[in-house]
Amino acid sequence: MFSLLQRILRSALKHPKTVLAIALAVTLLSIYPVRNLKWELRLIDMLPDSSEVKKTQAIVEENFGGFGSLVLIISSKDSALNNRLAKGLAKELEGNRYVNFVEYESDVDFFEKHKLLYIHTDELKKIRNRISSLQSRYKFENSPLYVNLVPSDSLKDGFTDSLSLTEIEDKYLSKYRNMYSNQDGTVRIVSIFPKERVSDLAASRKLTHIVAGAFESLPESENVEMYMTGKVFETASEGWRILPEARYTGIALAVILALFFLFRFAKQPAVFILSTIPIALVFLWTLAAAWLLFGRINLYSIILAVILPGISCREIVHLMTRFADEQRKGLGYELSLESALLGIGPTIAVSTFSFAVAFLGLMLVPLKGMQELGALGAIGSLLTWVLASLVFPALIEITGRYRSFLVFGKIKRNAKDFMERPFIGIKKALVPVVLISFILPCCGIYPKFDYDFSHTEYNPNTAKAEALLRQTDYLRYDPIVVVLPNSEQARNFYNRINRERESNPQTGIRSVAIYQNLLPSNQQEKLSLLKEIKSELDPQILHALSPSDSERIEKIVNEWQAAPVLFKDIPSNIRRLFGAKDAGKSEFAFIFPNFSPNDGLACRRLAKELEPFKYPMAGTALVRAAVLDHTLPHFHKAILCGIVGVFLLTFLFYKRFYFSLLTLISPIVAFFWLLGLLRLLNISLTAYSCLAFPILIGMSLDGSIQLWNAYYEKSTGSIYYILRTTGVTCFFAEFLTIVVLFGLSLSSHPGIHSIGVIAILGMVCLLLSHNFVFPLFAGALDRRRIRRRKHR
Repeated sequence: MFSLLQRILRSALKHPKTVLAIALAVTLLSIYPVRNLKWELRLIDMLPDSSEVKKTQAIVEENFGGFGSLVLIISSKDSALNNRLAKGLAKELEGNRYVNFVEYESDVDFFEKHKLLYIHTDELKKIRNRISSLQSRYKFENSPLYVNLVPSDSLKDGFTDSLSLTEIEDKYLSKYRNMYSNQDGTVRIVSIFPKERVSDLAASRKLTHIVAGAFESLPESENVEMYMTGKVFETASEGWRILPEARYTGIALAVILALFFLFRFAKQPAVFILSTIPIALVFLWTLAAAWLLFGRINLYSIILAVILPGISCREIVHLMTRFADEQRKGLGYELSLESALLGIGPTIAVSTFSFAVAFLGLMLVPLKGMQELGALGAIGSLLTWVLASLVFPALIEITGRYRSFLVFGKIKRNAKDFMERPFIGIKKALVPVVLISFILPCCGIYPKFDYDFSHTEYNPNTAKAEALLRQTDYLRYDPIVVVLPNSEQARNFYNRINRERESNPQTGIRSVAIYQNLLPSNQQEKLSLLKEIKSELDPQILHALSPSDSERIEKIVNEWQAAPVLFKDIPSNIRRLFGAKDAGKSEFAFIFPNFSPNDGLACRRLAKELEPFKYPMAGTALVRAAVLDHTLPHFHKAILCGIVGVFLLTFLFYKRFYFSLLTLISPIVAFFWLLGLLRLLNISLTAYSCLAFPILIGMSLDGSIQLWNAYYEKSTGSIYYILRTTGVTCFFAEFLTIVVLFGLSLSSHPGIHSIGVIAILGMVCLLLSHNFVFPLFAGALDRRRIRRRKHR
């Protein structure tokens, strides 16, 4: 395989113009795909298309654009102004193609009208009993045999406080009254439901802009404070924050890398100019591949914006350092380039292909987002090899024909020629290795897993908006939506799940709501009770009561509804929320968990609890449970695949098991240190940060194979020379990688940040391992070889 690669490299060097022409053509063809690439950064986009949760979410999105909304909050001391602006905004958004419907006021009139049918039967019986008692007392007091010995004790004094409807109204109607405003109207809420999917980044950003513009166009809007929250705003904010952040991070890293390249290749600034071309093109070409294969970039694959340029930098550093070494030996310009490519090309190929194998291992994880990352990571890794080993040398060769240049770095300039001498620093290398290997595992090497999604999901700054929402009774629940075929199935589902909930003390279900629950329960019994109440009241009793009691009872009589509430009587906006199109039919039921959806373990337990119910379901809790279920039981396959792949690559390169094992010792020790360091620093793994391990597996081989290959090439007694030459180059390349990974650790997205933190710690462990473990084992091998020579 590697002989074939050498033939490809030799042929490419003979036709540099052809290589550059092909690279230019691919670059021009990449412009259109990159401009039309979609960015989908929501967690549900990571699930496979076969996921039942994702399919159900699509059904819900047909009705609501996703069960979520853009919540706009108006705040001022003028309640009338707030009300005018809320109504004006709803009118402005009417008919907009991005808006499904707008809610800004509750149907209090409906519940006011039918409130006696919505109170509990026991409380209605209590009123009936009190009135019966009142009537009996009235008759007794008007009996000719009754003598009142306490003059103050009279019906006029009022003793029927329990007949007051104020408490009932507060209990049953206050939440409806304050659903879209607080009590004094200084906070007003407008909820905009989208037509497009909530998870659609472009549509959510567009809707947010439309709503903000519509509000600003209203008269007097400058006299109030306006805030936004809700799922649509969260999606838009995530895109507004992450995408510009990735762009600015890329620019900052480019500047930093430029400074390091100028330092490393101080004699020839032209190298920096040429090196930026393959570093930039690798990301452009990978984005084009993403459009061709998937049409999008997801929240996982966005990390390639940092990883791929880092891989490209390492390859270019190794190649240009070897190029300088060959020129220093007195070889000609073209011969030096060819010798560098053929000499270091195979090790660069092994290092690059190890990235591809590590990323391909993610294809074994049945999570679509990770599979896309695996495919694009593998493609991007191969593209880095193509650009660094074919396009970059072609650029150097074409440039050198017009003006040849030497490449000498300040670090390399003072290096002495090779002089064979045995390595005697085994004790110096052994002490830190033993100390680190003993101290770090004291806390354990098995990492903890953090199931708290608030530590991994992006949380926009909506503290002020949430504080205003808490002044109202706006429903901020995040329910599980169940799609049911008809009302009969809905009723059966409701009864069954309630039985299961009551029999399970560990249930994660707080309550269930279906369309049929919107009708008052026990209507016939309540109507009968109300009829009894009315029949027991007459003008004489009302006249004998105190004015306040008389007024309360008259209110009961006047608000009594003789007819039951039917489905057609329920306001249309409420029926719409349940997906009901016709009376008596139901499409949606809602399950309200009794825990925060940030609790991943509770989400998984609830998903297991709902498994026996074979209806389609969706919701944040189920999405997060599905992500964990598609990740945790399968992620070890990706890690094992990466380890086996890296070993096979080294075996194919050396064709000796012993050499392959020695090359992998340093990375193995480094991973052992990393696991102990994670426990020592109390850093837990998450569904995001697990991705750091395949990345580190791919990165682990680069320094080790360069050092061991140089040792096998120079043989016994060369360790000091290798540490001063190849060791410095590996240190510089790995340090550049750490710098690049800081771009991930600085991300405002907690999940991406966690990947960067663990990857940086892993790279530090690898760097230390290559500088201490390699000389330790290579020195032991040296001493063994020297002893054999003496015995011959």
